[in-house]
Parts: sequence; structure tokens; C-alpha cells
Amino acid sequence: MRENPLMSARRPRWRGPVGLVAVCLVSAAFVHGCAVPPGISPGPSPRDLRADAQVSPQSLSPEWLAERDDRLWAGFAARQSVGAAAMPDRPLAVLQQLIRVAPALDPSTARWRAQVLIVDDDGADLWCLGDGRCALTRGMLRLTAGNEQRLAALLAHELAHVLRGHSAERIALLRQTGADESVEALLRLPYSRAHEIEADRIGVEWLARAGFDPRAAIGVWGSEAARAAPAYLTRHPAPPSRMTDLDRYSRRVQPLIPPTGSIR
Repeated sequence: MRENPLMSARRPRWRGPVGLVAVCLVSAAFVHGCAVPPGISPGPSPRDLRADAQVSPQSLSPEWLAERDDRLWAGFAARQSVGAAAMPDRPLAVLQQLIRVAPALDPSTARWRAQVLIVDDDGADLWCLGDGRCALTRGMLRLTAGNEQRLAALLAHELAHVLRGHSAERIALLRQTGADESVEALLRLPYSRAHEIEADRIGVEWLARAGFDPRAAIGVWGSEAARAAPAYLTRHPAPPSRMTDLDRYSRRVQPLIPPTGSIR
């Protein structure tokens, strides 16, 4: 049968060494695209309005949000149980490792500096603010003692909320509905389910990029330790669907783990 000249003209000619290299490059790009998850790097700034944002935070200026974070930090500092000189090394080391790779997720985090406060509270809780500052209660530190992977998973999750501007969205929603938007109310208010899903997925990507085991996030939410932290768990419920989603995403981000390994 004679070949249709039009079909022949459209057929790519992958002959010879150049064509072989091109095929390999295309195949490699396709495989890489399938292996690497659709993360947020390079992602939008938290100040950019996202399509799925419940309420626009654009009415809140960066200066106002920074001032609010300063007030939160001052409140944590007033309740700290140990001074900087006596602060345990491991929480800061874990946070520093996470902050070090933050620009790979969003370039706007290049100015972040890791700071940790230990709050004088036996209850297990944890908060992160807009520039890399995180406060852990003495109870949370005790709960995660000796398990840097789980501490990293908790910090990465809270930092992911910060990265995506979830706090600003919550404040904007409170302001719109006329609800209490005081610092104390904000600390108690849970994030929305949409926020939690996003923080979970970004958190496991963050863990992988920093050299931690992204599956540690599954261990955190399904552990006895989590159930021993009712205040924190109330704001972070762990239904089966959450575990399934974390498992799926932790598998997808495995190729992002650097070959150097992780903190043990």
C-alpha cells in the first residue's frame, strides 16, 4: 500500500543519534513530571489571592499582619519557660533545616529566620508566625522528645499554614462576620478543612525537600501522642480521609528527598 504523503510529512523523524537523544529527553521529562508532585514551588506569595480562597485577605496590609505577629510573639515570650541560653538545641535545629529549604517552596521566604520559644504550659500545643518564628509548649516538647521526624512534621504543617496566608484568610473571615478577632480568639480558632488539606500536602512536600521522612506526618496524626494533645488535636482532627490523603501525597513526594538523607 502506498503511504499517504501528508501522513508521511507529519510523522516525526526520530532517526539517528540526535533523534534518539531527543526521544530520551522527552521520555525523561515525562517520567520526571509524573514522579514529582505538583507542589507549589516556585509558588505564589501568600499575599496573592488564590482561586480557592474563602475570603480575600487583601484588606489586611503586610504591616498590620506583621504587627499582629509581633504581639503574638511578645505574648509567647512573656510565657516562656526557658531562656534562649537554656533552650533545647533540637527544636531549633529541626526548624532551621525546614527554613533552609523554604525558598524552594516560595522565594518570598528568603528573609525568614528560624526562632523558637518554649512556652510554660504542660498542654501540648504549637504555633508558627509569619517569618519563621515558632512557639512550642513545654508539653509539646516533651511529647515529641527524641522524635525529630514527628516534630518536623508538626512544624512543617504549621509553617505551611503561614506560607499560604491561612491566618490572614481567617482574620478576614472573622472581620467580615463580625466575630471576635482578638489574638486569643485566633489562637483557639481551628483552620477550615480546605486549609488543613492544603497545609497537609504542602507540609509533606516541605518535609521531603528538607530531608525528613514525609510519612512522619501520618505517624503524627494517627499516634497516641496526638490523642494525648487534645487542645492541638481539636484544631487538627484526623478522620480516615485525612490519613488516606497524607499517605497518597507522602508517596508522591518521595522523589524530592535529597540523597543526603535526614535528621535521625
